[in-house]
Amino acid sequence: MLSCFRRAGAPSVRRAARRVIAMTEADVTVLVPHFQTLEAIRLCLRSIRRYSATAPRVLVLDNGSADASLDYLRGLRWITCVDTGVPNADPNAHAAALNVGAARVDTPYFLVMHSDTYVHRPGWLQMLLDACRRGDYGAVGSRHQTIRAYGLAWLAALAARSAPLLQRWAGRSTSGGTPWLRSCLTLYRTDAYRAAGASFARIGKEDVTHPANAQLVASGARVLGLPDRAVGYYVFHKGDTTRIANRLYDRTDSAFRAKLQRHQEYVGGFYARPSTRAVLTDASLDE
Repeated sequence: MLSCFRRAGAPSVRRAARRVIAMTEADVTVLVPHFQTLEAIRLCLRSIRRYSATAPRVLVLDNGSADASLDYLRGLRWITCVDTGVPNADPNAHAAALNVGAARVDTPYFLVMHSDTYVHRPGWLQMLLDACRRGDYGAVGSRHQTIRAYGLAWLAALAARSAPLLQRWAGRSTSGGTPWLRSCLTLYRTDAYRAAGASFARIGKEDVTHPANAQLVASGARVLGLPDRAVGYYVFHKGDTTRIANRLYDRTDSAFRAKLQRHQEYVGGFYARPSTRAVLTDASLDE
């Protein structure tokens, strides 16, 4: 599937392959900010474990949970639950949690994702690693907050499309010229991130990853935003689960009520999949 990106900037696949030692999932630290979403974080973590050939290191960055989800996380031996010391009520809590996690990374790559980002097929992390290596990018991630769960029919259609069209999709940028890479799923090359002095922050309505992406670009590194069609074969994300689970919204807001209904329809359809239910109910993935 990644053949469509191989001409997106690297001189050649062969030269990139000679330059970079092959990386595996074990070379990645996954950073997942979290606040009081027991069912969501359980499915997120179990799906990572179920669909990863080699379990990556996972840091769950907890922003002051005081419910059953915290007991669940502390009981998992295969992840590290980090108390960030940042209250979730802080407007910059998500970015602050990622900065706490990024400072702990000692692997060549790290991935930021949400507690309601769910993996539904194997090869998901290797796909991002391959895209990053072949194009010699400092970061590669989803251009969209909503990532639909595409299936085999889309994969066949994707393979049939032309590379120039896919490159146009991947090349779209924000008004400031920095390609969109979202915090729901973005892989960073650790050395490039640190060389750029990058960090996460909440600035206006931009994603918390935007400052880090802009700093990477300013340092001379390249970043690649992928359309949801390129990642939706592997990963699903709708967003707002933490807000909804903790009622962190104005229930009189008609616009948000409509958004809530769409969220429930999207997530309900994904949860109804037999494969999703199988992962959610498989307690052996916690061991």
